[in-house]
Amino acid sequence: MRGRFRIFWSYFVRLSLRKLWNIITAEFGWLLSLISRQPITGKYPTSITVELTNKCNFRCPHCYTGGSFGDREQGMMNREVFRRIVDQAAGKAHRLLLYFQGESLLHPELIDFIRYANKKHLHTYLSTNGSLLAEELSKQIIASGLDVLVISYDGKSQETYGKYRINGNLEALDRAIEIFHHEKLESGSNKPLVILQCIVMKSNEHEISEIRRLQKSESIDRVQLKTLQLLDFNKTNQWLPSDASYNRYDTDEKKAKNRVCKQLWRSMVILWDGQVVACCNDKNGDFAWGSITLNSIAGIWKCATANEFRKNVLSGSFPEICGNCFYS
Repeated sequence: MRGRFRIFWSYFVRLSLRKLWNIITAEFGWLLSLISRQPITGKYPTSITVELTNKCNFRCPHCYTGGSFGDREQGMMNREVFRRIVDQAAGKAHRLLLYFQGESLLHPELIDFIRYANKKHLHTYLSTNGSLLAEELSKQIIASGLDVLVISYDGKSQETYGKYRINGNLEALDRAIEIFHHEKLESGSNKPLVILQCIVMKSNEHEISEIRRLQKSESIDRVQLKTLQLLDFNKTNQWLPSDASYNRYDTDEKKAKNRVCKQLWRSMVILWDGQVVACCNDKNGDFAWGSITLNSIAGIWKCATANEFRKNVLSGSFPEICGNCFYS
């Protein structure tokens, strides 16, 4: 409960009246869209996901990058594109997620990017596998003004952890978390808040209670459990947990259990090259709405391609990516 409040508060203190109004209009737009079956959106997304890179040093088997499921070119977002996004988002969007299909700590300008977004009063959120959290980088992240750091933590033993986080070392990760906590104490900063995120799978569900107990540690603000997204349905028995509450799928139909989604009315996803895609489940960029290098965020958000996509979802004509959705 303590951790939830801290995270909520870190989000709340970044709010302004303009941002709050944007959140309200996004929610009303969603409700009016449900009633009218026509896409009605706010003027701006409330949250923007920015893919700093789609390169990664891990080979997680059900990750689009690590498992080599996609065919997108790999690269890193340049400074001009990032600043264009942040400058347009400032004062309108509230949250900036600095990750998508890659390990953001690989980006050489990550710290400068966080600092720039922090100066623009955006709530910054970074997710990492934690393998690159060395002492000096930890100091830089803490000093950058980052609001929330999410660290993937998918097992309490190396055998369990390494089954999914291929190339990962749990002992090194535990040491990195302690170093990060030490540097945070030394700095006197209460940011970033640290969330341990565990994907629940057959291989680690017997360790969940032990992982939950890590929330009692002073170095962790919250432990967050997440369902596994399968990218190979021939391996459901190998990966999906036996506890149905940690399973997002109807495995007979091989799709997510429900079909309700608000993300098309709330959030925008921008790939490393500036392409704006339909949502966080469009990992291969198959449903592009436009490019931030050619158009504005506001223009793309309300463009004909985006609204046609929303209209199809409202009418029940779901693209294939909706069948494997965390939010559905």
